[in-house]
Amino acid sequence: MRLWVLRLLIAATLCVSGGYLFSQTKIREANLAGSVSTVGQVWVTAPDGTVRQAEIDTASLALEIDALTGKIKLRAIAGRVPVPKAMVSRPSTATTVFVLSDAPLVGSISIALNGLALAEGIDYSVSADQKTITLLAGQRATTGDIVLIRYWL
Repeated sequence: MRLWVLRLLIAATLCVSGGYLFSQTKIREANLAGSVSTVGQVWVTAPDGTVRQAEIDTASLALEIDALTGKIKLRAIAGRVPVPKAMVSRPSTATTVFVLSDAPLVGSISIALNGLALAEGIDYSVSADQKTITLLAGQRATTGDIVLIRYWL
């Protein structure tokens, strides 16, 4: 009988402490209200365990959206401020190759074909110089399609 009571007591303690820890680290939607900024922002857990809002130093960090997963990534930039660029293509004939005027930062390209995000390595490949994009796996742009290519310089 005593063992059963001890187990119950341990389980109750774990539930209460686990709930407390979860409530300390969970960001509630109400906490995000009114958090508008001209620069990117992230929520961080401070050393004292509180969750705080932090602005991104745009000279060394950037937020980007992964085209495959849709998740936001925090990316380090080596010594310069990135410049966002976009290319919109409306091909007059079927094509699978697009050439960018500038070489973007490695890994910064995202492509949408008629509004649907394409995944690098599955739907398209990028050349070694980062300027030529080739659609793969039966993907191709035809007359009337809209191809949006976003990248950072």
